[in-house]
Amino acid sequence: AVTGADEPAVAAALRGLVDASWLTVIRGAERNRFAMVEIIRTFAAARRHDAGETGPARRRHAQYFAGLAARATGSFGGPDAGRATARLEAAVDDLRTTLEWAAETGEIDLGLELSASLARWWLSTGRLSIGRGWLTRFLGLAEENRGGGEPAVGRSQRLGRVLSWAATLANENGDYAEGVRLARQAMSIFEPLDPGEDLAFAATALGSAQRYLGDRAGARRSFQTALDLRTAVGDRVKLAMATNNLALTEIDDGNLGRARELLEQNLIIKRQLGEPRSIAIGLVNLADVLVRDGRWQAAHTSLAEAAELAVGHPQIMGLILCSQGNLEARQRNWKQAAELYTDAVAAAGVGGHTHDVIEAMIGLGRACRELGQADEAARHLRTAEAMAHEIANPRLLAQATAALAETAGGAAGPLPGNLTVRQAEVLRLLADGLSNKEIAARLYLSPGTVERHLATIYRKLRLGGRVEAARYAVEHGLAQDPDREML
Repeated sequence: AVTGADEPAVAAALRGLVDASWLTVIRGAERNRFAMVEIIRTFAAARRHDAGETGPARRRHAQYFAGLAARATGSFGGPDAGRATARLEAAVDDLRTTLEWAAETGEIDLGLELSASLARWWLSTGRLSIGRGWLTRFLGLAEENRGGGEPAVGRSQRLGRVLSWAATLANENGDYAEGVRLARQAMSIFEPLDPGEDLAFAATALGSAQRYLGDRAGARRSFQTALDLRTAVGDRVKLAMATNNLALTEIDDGNLGRARELLEQNLIIKRQLGEPRSIAIGLVNLADVLVRDGRWQAAHTSLAEAAELAVGHPQIMGLILCSQGNLEARQRNWKQAAELYTDAVAAAGVGGHTHDVIEAMIGLGRACRELGQADEAARHLRTAEAMAHEIANPRLLAQATAALAETAGGAAGPLPGNLTVRQAEVLRLLADGLSNKEIAARLYLSPGTVERHLATIYRKLRLGGRVEAARYAVEHGLAQDPDREML
């Protein structure tokens, strides 16, 4: 560390290196950073490698950035959360290098610790796939290196925390069954130890998965467990989170008065703590209750404040835009609602939050129906129905199916060739002339997933390729005949 007495000498040395073009300056909003010129960096790395000196330097590099991530994580629950996020964003290349080094060299404990530290940042900035990949990788490495015995207590705790975060990211990504599995595994690690925040976090991850899967009683039990544990610990940040989750179960059960009471109490605590992202989530949840209760002006005020606080957080912006769409829909302002839902689908898609995409898409389908755009409405609702089926979310599946049944031309019936809803939608878009990449973008899938769906369709229907598939879609009412469309 640089002491106060050393700072002038260090500053002078850095200026000299910049003047000599050994270092470049990366200017930031709060502080500048320095980077070695790439050609010099490459030359120095090669010389160190030839001299066999890479190990100690890489270890110091890894330890430094693991410490930076840990310090940033400690700031996420308070007013310095924005600065913490900015520090991690500035260090994204070094953090990736550190994770790769830890995985390649078998530094499993460092990798577990670092990936757990980065998980909330991955979640809040929409890096769900990246985060899940690293968490899964280090969990796999830890399992491979157990050597047939149980891990030590220190590693067990790290494993439990990584499992809890992996469950949380799985839930946000719509992989609820995996969320349940990972959360239960984390709880089995923490339950024999002293109960505390680790067990509360695992119970929260389990409750979220149960709620999405429609197990309201199980979710309430899990959230209550987390609330009891956090009440005993006395951490106000975590207590606010637990209260918020319990309020969501009240919304699910239709107890709007009790939900509003809990959320308003919760917002008082969150405002005192001063973390913008957390306040924004509280305001969105409160607005949801206010919209359902017909208190439209109050809901508008809550969402406007939330939007000011959520800049740079794609997940929260997606929630806000969807809630604003709900507010406009309740007031039958269908054009404004459709625009907001469209923006919400895009924001949630960027973040990889599948259930938020589905919720906004159902709203968009209903708005299109009210605007007289029946075909467009049916397309959005079929996509939402297929996505809800894939992630096994019964609440959203029921909503999508009901909305589709209400839409002209959207009444559900048996699909030709025993196709699934998703396969029929892929086939319909293929017949409309879309490429695999365009189909993937339209349905929020990867191109590889589209290719697998098409392979299954060809095999199931005994088709020879895209031309035969397009013809089949037209003949069986899954797509518009192009010749008829021109009449």
